[in-house]
Amino acid sequence: MHELQESWPDPDRRDDALLRLLARVLSTPTGPADKAVTLSPAQRRVLTAAAAGLAEREAAAALGISHATVNKTLATCRRLLAAKNTAHAVANAFRLGLIS
Repeated sequence: MHELQESWPDPDRRDDALLRLLARVLSTPTGPADKAVTLSPAQRRVLTAAAAGLAEREAAAALGISHATVNKTLATCRRLLAAKNTAHAVANAFRLGLIS
């Protein structure tokens, strides 16, 4: 928030400052840039279930695995894909061609 306040010195120019800030955020890489990411078949299945909109318990039932396994697998995927949350992990996986 502090950075945002500094970029808005004049209330009449806040829209321009917001657009510059958004452009900088959107141009920042969102995924792992320096290494190739590979996912196991199980990780791809769980991410594909998340991409289909299944909650963790629904994905567990559909895949025949425990909720804890789905939860742990999604945590690993988030770490591997440098994602802030599961939706971000799914987006990064799509972007990298790891799931379709």
